[in-house]
Amino acid sequence: MKKFLSFLLSVIMLVSCISIFPFSAMANTKKTAADISLNQTVSTYVDSVTREYWLKFEPAYSGFYEFVCTSPVYSGMVLGSIFDASEEVLMMTASTAGSGDFITAAELNAGDTYYFVLETDGTVYSSSVTVRPHYHLFNQAENYPAIYDANDSSNNTDGASYVYCAYCSEYLTNAIYYAPAKISVKTKKFTYTGKAKTNTVTVTDRLGNVIPSTEYKVTYKNNTKPGTATVYVTFNNVNYSGSMKATFLIIPKKVTLSSVKSPKKKQLKITWKKDTTVSGYQLQYSTSKKFYKSKTKTVTVSKKSTSKTISKLKSNKKYYVRVRSYKTINGKKVYGSWSSVKSVKVK
Repeated sequence: MKKFLSFLLSVIMLVSCISIFPFSAMANTKKTAADISLNQTVSTYVDSVTREYWLKFEPAYSGFYEFVCTSPVYSGMVLGSIFDASEEVLMMTASTAGSGDFITAAELNAGDTYYFVLETDGTVYSSSVTVRPHYHLFNQAENYPAIYDANDSSNNTDGASYVYCAYCSEYLTNAIYYAPAKISVKTKKFTYTGKAKTNTVTVTDRLGNVIPSTEYKVTYKNNTKPGTATVYVTFNNVNYSGSMKATFLIIPKKVTLSSVKSPKKKQLKITWKKDTTVSGYQLQYSTSKKFYKSKTKTVTVSKKSTSKTISKLKSNKKYYVRVRSYKTINGKKVYGSWSSVKSVKVK
């Protein structure tokens, strides 16, 4: 009788050990993963030795599913991962002690086998896990600006704005920003007035769409004196990045022709007001009021000059005179407007 009671007690103790410890150990590998069905809740336990717990799920239809860990008890970090049958990771989320419930979601195909695996950093972890259909929560926005590279057009790229689901890799495209391609100015030529010149700037993308001016800052260089002015567009790095530039001309102002006289026989003297911003002057005198080419002569003088005497003209003939200034830009003369016309009868 004593031997029988001793044997019975040993069996009870063995059964108790099996029911308490090996259950989690048996479910800690892919081969012994516990099955879980849609909308089913399973209690999981990750011990400090194996540090992982596997669940197997086979969806009846294709779509997005989520594994929800509720009422977790742990003191470290835990990873929730969804694997396919080849153990490729479809989604992974992490949670730390005090974070509460957490969700891991992914798109799954009907009839395929998937695994949800809980892993810890060595701390004991227990939680209830439920698998259910996943409905996206698009609340994580990311923005990738379109890029314009002035030094290498091959680096120009389109950008976009996305919103991502908080629990899976699904995303929505809010907007596409095509790479900037062209900058133009409305006015190609201004006349010097002593004040800085600004222009109407238009920037278009590679499809020809106008990029709003709120997307960039406009600055200028050398936009006061006669010469080549540069306008710069610098994108604000939100929807577009990089910088572009365009140029326009500021031509010399109209010369003030002071007087045209005939001081001596067969001579006329032309006098004008000096302009310190120019490279020189061009004078024309003609027996034609309309300055026909065949009856007109042209003379160029330096920027230091404010008068010019012309000799060997026809006596008792009326001559018409006008003057304009020029600015040499990149080796090319850029002329201002002609002055008013004055005339004199040569002695």
